[in-house]
Amino acid sequence: EAAYKMMAKAGTYLVPTLCVHPGLLDDEEFASQTPSHIRERYASLRVMRTENMRLAHALGVAIAMGTDVGTPGNHAGNNLLELSLMVNNVGLSPEECLLATTLHGADLLGRADDFGSLEVGKRADLVAMRANPLAKIEAVDALDFVMKDGVAYRDDDRRLGEDCPDFWAPGRAGGFY
Repeated sequence: EAAYKMMAKAGTYLVPTLCVHPGLLDDEEFASQTPSHIRERYASLRVMRTENMRLAHALGVAIAMGTDVGTPGNHAGNNLLELSLMVNNVGLSPEECLLATTLHGADLLGRADDFGSLEVGKRADLVAMRANPLAKIEAVDALDFVMKDGVAYRDDDRRLGEDCPDFWAPGRAGGFY
């Protein structure tokens, strides 16, 4: 508790990476090759990590998104699991999770002048979702398009623009509402 209070006072970020243990515990190949006492230890660590993050959050520690991508069960692009655990197991609001993923992550990396929020002068990198992630964090998994450096892309690698007129139609992401 004392360490978390010091972190909150100093503005130190906590990068919890909650999905590590579920990723390991839920990976069939890992489970089949891991002794039961190790799996039991990971299960207890999952509980401890969640409880510690609840305490840190309650004490006002700033949280940033992290990843252990490449470890068993933690695949690139599967950040939804981390966000879902933050909301459903720890008690962060969807807004707090999105801040951890965007602005706090950029600040932690010393890149908040370029990334992390939509502001004049920053890079035009963003994701557009089909539903509101503030209402339900799982909406982050239903992307409509990704914009990088001001150029929008869909999941089929098509660049959006003049060659994709439906994108600019009224009621669509690039059109007027």
